[in-house]
Formats: sequence, C-alpha cells, structure tokens
Amino acid sequence: MLFLLLIVTSSACEVYEPNNPNYYCDDIVRWPVAVDVQENAWALNKKAYSLYYDLKTRYLESNDTNAPSLSCLAVAREFFCAYSFPFCLDDVNEPKRGVCSFFCDIWATRCPNEEYDLYCKNKASTDCSFSVALMTSVIVYLLF
Repeated sequence: MLFLLLIVTSSACEVYEPNNPNYYCDDIVRWPVAVDVQENAWALNKKAYSLYYDLKTRYLESNDTNAPSLSCLAVAREFFCAYSFPFCLDDVNEPKRGVCSFFCDIWATRCPNEEYDLYCKNKASTDCSFSVALMTSVIVYLLF
C-alpha cells in the first residue's frame, strides 16, 4: 500500500517553483511539472544548459555550413528548457507531455541541421511544454 502511495505522489503535477539563486531555466518554465521533475530541477537545468552550450560552441567554433545559425541559437535556450521540463497534464495519464508542436516547427525551421526526432518525438499541440511562456513571444514573432 505504501508503494502505491509513493508512485501516486511521485507523479503528481505542481506549478514549477523557481530556485534561489535562480537556475538556468527558472525564468522560462511557467507550466506545471511532475513532482519528480521539480525534485530534479538542478540536474534538468544542467542538462538544458549543456545542450545549449554545446550548440553555442559549435556555432562559435565552426565555419561549416551545417553549423547552427544565430537564429537557431536565439530559440535554443527556450527550446532546451521546454524539452528538459515536460508539461504535466495530469497525475496519472500524462505526467510528462512533449514540447509544443508549434515550437518544434520553429526549431525545425531555425535549426534544420539539428536533432529533431529526439526532441520532438512526443510533441503535443495543446497542454505542452512552453505553451504558456511563449504565447507573447509567438505573437511578436508573427507580427514582425
């Protein structure tokens, strides 16, 4: 019985709580996450930062046409944070949904030489990572 209680508790959704001092994705994640995601915030922030740092390093050090572009770097931090902190829809059925479909489309357009299937295999059109945080940015992006 205690085992079942632990399983249910570990998959509950909660509003992401920023840390003090702030971690890499704290100003981006504005959607509910699973409890285990919140508990592993430090490691997940490190993962998102590492993905961004590797991309930025390839941008700075490569003259290759397959190197990431500046427009790719412009969305990479937010994209990697959305990927690292999956949206929690409900406690039982979908505690970890994927990155928003529209953000995957932006990623594919701006970063055509970067991994897509890995990051967007669980993409979702609604109730997804970055749906709240990017709303204003998408409107501005579409206007200009």
